[in-house]
Formats: sequence, C-alpha cells, structure tokens
Amino acid sequence: MKPLPNQPMPDRWLPVDKDGWTILAPAPDSQIVYVSSSEGDDATAQVYMAGDPAVGADPRLPNGPVRAFKTIRAAMERTRDGASDWALLKRGDAFGPVSMKARNGRSAKEPSFIGAYGKGADRPVFKGHGVGISFGRGNTGAQFAVMMDIVFHATCLDPESADYDSNHKEGGHVAINIEGGGQRRAKNILVENCLLRFCGFSCRGFSPDGMADVVIRRCAVVDKYNFGGHTMGLWGDGASILLEECLFDHNGWLHQNAPENKGKPGLANPLSHNTYCLNMRYTIFRNNIFLRGASIGNKFTAKPGAASVRNVFLDNNLYLDGEIGISIGGNVPGPLRWVDCRIVNNVMTDFGRSRPTGRTLAWGMDISDWDGGLVANNLLHRFGSEEVSMVRGILVKAGADEGELKERKVEKAPGPWCRNLTVRDNVIYGLRSIRIGGLVVDTTQADFQNVRIAGNQIQMPGHSTTLAGVEGKDLSGVLFSGNTYYSDADPGAWFVVNGAKKGFDEWAKLSGETDAKKAKIAYPDPTRTIEGYMKHLGKEPTCEAFIAEARKQSRENWRPEFTAPVINDWFRAGFGMKKMPESKAAQ
Repeated sequence: MKPLPNQPMPDRWLPVDKDGWTILAPAPDSQIVYVSSSEGDDATAQVYMAGDPAVGADPRLPNGPVRAFKTIRAAMERTRDGASDWALLKRGDAFGPVSMKARNGRSAKEPSFIGAYGKGADRPVFKGHGVGISFGRGNTGAQFAVMMDIVFHATCLDPESADYDSNHKEGGHVAINIEGGGQRRAKNILVENCLLRFCGFSCRGFSPDGMADVVIRRCAVVDKYNFGGHTMGLWGDGASILLEECLFDHNGWLHQNAPENKGKPGLANPLSHNTYCLNMRYTIFRNNIFLRGASIGNKFTAKPGAASVRNVFLDNNLYLDGEIGISIGGNVPGPLRWVDCRIVNNVMTDFGRSRPTGRTLAWGMDISDWDGGLVANNLLHRFGSEEVSMVRGILVKAGADEGELKERKVEKAPGPWCRNLTVRDNVIYGLRSIRIGGLVVDTTQADFQNVRIAGNQIQMPGHSTTLAGVEGKDLSGVLFSGNTYYSDADPGAWFVVNGAKKGFDEWAKLSGETDAKKAKIAYPDPTRTIEGYMKHLGKEPTCEAFIAEARKQSRENWRPEFTAPVINDWFRAGFGMKKMPESKAAQ
C-alpha cells in the first residue's frame, strides 16, 4: 500500500516548534510590507527589508511603530513574485471585501508569506460579501507560499452580522482556493491557523500529479451553507492534500430540515457535508475533528474507471454527530475504483444526535468498490435513539443494481469489483438499530475477491441490535475470521443472511467463520461520552460546551485536550484500545 515513487504522500515541509506550530523566518533579502486598515496610509507606507531596526528579529512583532499600507491591494503590489516577501496584516483590523492572489515564493525554505503582526490574540479579519485568496488559478499552481493567522468571515451569510443579506442568492463562498496541475503544479503550499466562518476551502488538481505537499493544518471551518442547493466546508477535486488537526463543524446547513423551518434559507440536505472530495490522490486526513455535518463527515467519490482514487489515508480523526461518518465509494459505480485506501484509528460517536436533514439514519462507514485497502482499529459507538433507528456500523459492498447502472450509463463489468480489502480489529459498540446494526457485507451486485473481515468486536449490550449480516449467495471472495459477537437480541436473531434471521451456530456454518467467538466483552469503561469527557476535564459536562471550546482553538489558545489525538485516546481507553502505529496501518 505504498505510493508510487514519483508521487509521495503529502507532508509538512517546514519545521515545527515544541507545540506543533510551524517555524518560519524571513530570508536575508525578504521585503516586508505591513497593512493596517485602522492606521495605515498607502501614500506614506514603507517597504522594509529583513533585519531593518524597525522590524527587529521577528517581523511579526516589530520593534516599534511601522509605516503600514492601508489596503491589501496596494501592499501586495509592492511584493515580488518568486521572492520570499512577507505581507503582514495588523491583528484586530478588519479588511473587506478582499479578493487576492498569493505570490509564489523562491523555494520551500524561502516561501512567500501572508500573516499577522502585532500583539494580542485577535487575528486580522477578511470580511464582507466577497472574501477570498487564491493559490494558483486553473492549471497554473502557486508554489512555495504560506498563509497563517487570518480570519475569513462571509458576513453576508452570517445571521448575526449587520450586513447579513437574507436575499443572498450566490453560490457557496470559497475563502481559500488552491489550484494547480497541467501547466504548473501547486507545490509547497501551507495554510495554518486560519478560521473560515460561513465560507470554505476549495482544492483542485488539473492533472494526476497537479499537487505536491499542499498542507492545511490547525484551521477551523464552521457554519458554511448555501441559501439553496448543496455545499460543503471543503471541496476537493483531483487534489492531493494533507489535512491535519483541523476542525470542521456545522457545515452544509443553517437550519434543520424540519417542517417548522420550511421556507428558511440554508436547510440541511443529504448532499451537503463537512467535506466532499472527488477523484482524490495521495491525500491524508489526520487528527481532525468533524462535528455536525449536514449529512456526511467525509464524502469521497470517484469518476468511472479503475484507480480513479488512489492512496487516501484517514487516520485518528474524531467524528461526532451528523448522519454518516465516512462514505468512500458510491455515486458513479464501477469496479476497483479505490486503490490502496486506509481508514484507521478513527473514533465515531453520537451519530444521529441533531438530525440535520430530518432523516432517521446514523451510519459509520460505507466502503465500496475498493482495490486494496485497510479499515482497522476504529471505534464506532453510541449511534441511534428512539427517533433514529436506521443505524449501522460498517457497510462493505461492491457494484450497483441494474437500475443504477442504467441511470449512470455504466456496463456491468465481469470479475471482482472489490478485492484485497481487510476490515480488522474494529470495535462496534452500543448501536441501536431496527436493521443490521453492526457490520454488513453485500455481494448481491458484484463479486468480491480476497476480502477479509477479522478480529472485530461487535458488541450490543442493552440493545436488541442484529450484529452482522450478509446479502448475496456467493461468499467465496469473503473470509470471516475471529470476530467476537454479543447482543441482547433474541439469540436466534443475532445475524441476518439474505433476509433470514440466524443464530450464532447457523452463522458460523453459513459464513464459514468457524473461529467466531460468542462473548460479552468486559471493557474498562464503555459508557464514555463527550459529556463525560468534559466532566473529566472539570468543565461543563455538555456536548454544547465541548463544541464551544473546540471552536476557540487557535495559536493563542491551543489546548491539547481539545484535539482529536487526546480525545480519541480517552475514548479508546474505555475499550482497552490503543492507537495503531502508522507502520502497522500500512500493512
């Protein structure tokens, strides 16, 4: 499951300090411009050189007063393309509307930089009807460029803003646009510690190798919605990115899709998500928090054709609320479209809590049409309620029915549609469902080859939830091995095979899982919740309080206890689990 030699996985390309923040210094010949909407003057502003006495050792904390520009446009005109020039905006100032293009830097060690200067915690804000910055345009990507410490606020979509426009009909606002490929790759791009309110990211690659080391880290994207239609906090198309330690909350909707909200703008719909990515390659989502998406936390899809998506790695993310955690398959059907993907170490909890679209479903992962991959060491727990009963943990499937194939104009190709996939060592606990709640394998539409379901713990104490099910007569391409099952359902209804309820012994015979285990596992503390986590921290023990604290994360207020690695470790400890090291995740 290793990337091709000429296309390594994206990675951080600048050093970080002991707290994980990127270390950046100007080059000896860097030119530095300061911008202040409150104090600047384009007519009297000065361009400084690195090391100037007024600038000091760190241009972000100048020694004394500096002669700043008033407008970003005038300041950017004085920076050079292909140089390591810095444009620094005064903390606490507001600018807008803003539409600008980032400069290319000189090299990975000497990038261009857009950031903040001055003391205090308030970041500069881009606000208004149009707020955005582009790193590259079309097939010509930007290279060696860094942006940090900026807030983007699409105030026209913010009901609490003075310039909220209830008649706003434009599409979803993109605050940060990264494009490249074909003529020039998007290469060595870093966006860090930016807050996007009511607006989002767009990342597009215009060739298979159109991006390299594009990194988005420790950013927050919240409350992105459209007045009509669908939207998402991050849109990816043919891109290769590292998304690391970011927060995505409440994207795709303003109001719940409920009868009492009919006619209101921004109703949640099933096509709106926290992230939506098409034809991604060499992409990592690591240590992020995905909360309350309109429908799906991470939606991935692919165009027809084998290997349309390659090497997507979802590692140690936290998913809370929304309808579906991860969907990686579907849309346009076709065999073997997803090559060497990995979903490991993630924690999913409390799906179906806020019901944005009004539907009654809570699903963990949908996996279909893979060619090599691993789904391992994930914890899925506490899905469903009296109102939310269409619940399941993991679905593994291949193909599509005749109606969908005809609609999508796809021929039913012979041979396996899903192969060389391992689903192992996951814990699926406490799902409340009227259907098959734990794990479903569907072979009705296309063949499997070398698909292994092994060592999973599927435990439903206190619920009458069916543990596992199979649809399809041919299981020759699927191996069930060493899974541990328990439910408080009728013993004759623990499993479902082609619609018929089965007990443990029948399941072992029909599935071939002769080493299946029938046992109620005594976990250290399986009742852990996000409310319990807040109590553990000595804070208000509510989900709402957790979300409020998570939204406060920034460079000036970074608390490890509100990051996915720390939270996930706490949840895993309740089940005696530990994070799988990356060396094993690659196996």
